[in-house]
Amino acid sequence: MDVDDFILTTDRSLFNRIKEKNINVVCEDINAIRDDGSLSVYAARNKIPYVNIEAEHQHFDEQLQMLMVLEDIIKEYRQEYH
Repeated sequence: MDVDDFILTTDRSLFNRIKEKNINVVCEDINAIRDDGSLSVYAARNKIPYVNIEAEHQHFDEQLQMLMVLEDIIKEYRQEYH
């Protein structure tokens, strides 16, 4: 994958699942960053799973692939935690 196409999450379980699918993924460590008012920091501090898909301009197919993989992962995740 292009380094500009990746998923950002604050949830270690989601990070591991995404990584298993060979998708570029970053796990944001909210303990290591200051509260800048971003949604990711808010979600992590309130124990709300957070994901954000980043894709380079005109990488529609890559973005769609990440969305489809993420959809399956979220379905599995919800079944385990609800």
